[in-house]
Amino acid sequence: MCMTDNSNLSEAVATFLSQQLESWELARVNYAALQNVQIRVLPISKQEAFLQFNPGRIRSTTAKTDTNSLNARKCFLCPKNQPNEQKHILWDNRYNISINPFPIFNQHLTISDVEHLPQSLTVERFRDMLNLSDCLPDYLIFYNGPECGASAPDHVHFQAGNRGMLPLEKQSKELLDKERELLKTKGKAALYLLKDYFCPLLQILADDIDDAASLYVWLLNMLAKEDKTEEPMMNVICWKEKVYHWVINIFPRRAQRPKCYFLKGDKQILISPATVEMCGFFPIVRQEDFTKVSANDLLNIYNDVCIPMEELQHLIHCYSQK
Repeated sequence: MCMTDNSNLSEAVATFLSQQLESWELARVNYAALQNVQIRVLPISKQEAFLQFNPGRIRSTTAKTDTNSLNARKCFLCPKNQPNEQKHILWDNRYNISINPFPIFNQHLTISDVEHLPQSLTVERFRDMLNLSDCLPDYLIFYNGPECGASAPDHVHFQAGNRGMLPLEKQSKELLDKERELLKTKGKAALYLLKDYFCPLLQILADDIDDAASLYVWLLNMLAKEDKTEEPMMNVICWKEKVYHWVINIFPRRAQRPKCYFLKGDKQILISPATVEMCGFFPIVRQEDFTKVSANDLLNIYNDVCIPMEELQHLIHCYSQK
């Protein structure tokens, strides 16, 4: 393990990735396979979704995340349970940055807490997420909720992937010019509801971390369940822009997996959406699914796992009246 500070993290990560690909055969083989991966593009609602045939991701797609299953296996994010070839960079004295050996991106990182703690995006960790995007401006930083695509919901972590691959990032500027509703402002930050995307999307544009955190707290309270003992189901992804220091996207969820995941035979589609799928990029683990999936299938998946627009607008209206 090596340690680094914020000022040289990008340089340290670049060197670290090269070293891992040289010394770790599993990672080297899987990253080389990405160079020849099959891609399909599906037009959806005047936008585009991308399908990536990536059978190496089957462990994540089919991960059992119930309590009994988690207790029965060793946590693969704890260094003591990882292969000797897997190394880390210690960032901020709190997070281990490691290469993801089963990548979606050409540069795919996992950023996990040094302690074995449950997956949760507290306000403090939200700030960590934004600070990390400052230190890694060439990466998208994202978070999968414990029931929203996280294959290790028992160990808090982020992921990071190189920019320029996800449709949401590519279409972000166009979406800002389309139908959106300003929900709330705080200092140098604004919260919007975007209405012209694949699914309901909440977006914070911010130039100040404290103001962004304040709007995030408002969102958490608005989306909270009645007992407020569990984190709202959500996926979150952020990056830096020239116009706005941070672009933070929050996808409210209502289900972990779509109906098609549980069907039998030819009707089954083995897709378990996480943040990258919310952003319009679908790693597909089976050839038959990669071939047969249609734009309508993807829309049905979004409808199954996301909070409907009408319900989200109702939640926003009721909370705003308090």
